[in-house]
Amino acid sequence: MTSEARFLLNYIVLAFGWGSLSFVCTFAWIRGAAPERYGAAVFFASSIAYAALTLITREPLPISQEVFFDGAAAVGFLILAVRYNSTWLGAAMVAKGIQLGLHGVHLTDEADFKIGPV
Repeated sequence: MTSEARFLLNYIVLAFGWGSLSFVCTFAWIRGAAPERYGAAVFFASSIAYAALTLITREPLPISQEVFFDGAAAVGFLILAVRYNSTWLGAAMVAKGIQLGLHGVHLTDEADFKIGPV
């Protein structure tokens, strides 16, 4: 695959991802009640903050920042789930918790650490 085709494919995947994120959050904001609006705001704010830091630093963020953003979003969903007693917010919190756990496993992966002389 040529570099131009790879760039175009990456751009299409990125545009589809941000488009679907924007659509779902907008749909939840328009059609939902207060819990859905707050949940959409938590998720969208977490995604925007992550993307903004990635654009500012011009490189992928270290895994520790990904763990922070996942944890912040999971705590936000936990607060909303307890406050509104909502099952779908609890499911969103569990999904973000799973993502947090996967990034945490990557954080403690021994392959990332250099052992021996530097």
